[in-house]
Amino acid sequence: MDRRQRRSSDRRTALHLFLESQREERGARSLRVSTLAGDVVAAVGDDAYADDWRATWSLPVDGTALVVASAGGRESRSVGDGVRRIVG
Repeated sequence: MDRRQRRSSDRRTALHLFLESQREERGARSLRVSTLAGDVVAAVGDDAYADDWRATWSLPVDGTALVVASAGGRESRSVGDGVRRIVG
């Protein structure tokens, strides 16, 4: 079981905590996870719902394609891997 899931029984809370830690580590203004249709699953940062995004990772989770996107900061595959562990 993922470390974040043990700390929170709520996956949304775990995902939010993970994204916030990654936002700080990567130096991004915001990070978000959304579906391909654009429905936001989780987002952190001041401009979390703005339209200026760079998709950094697309991943299938339980038959649903999710997109990890960032506004600013360094790209990292570990963000997508962490999202998959928490949501999957």
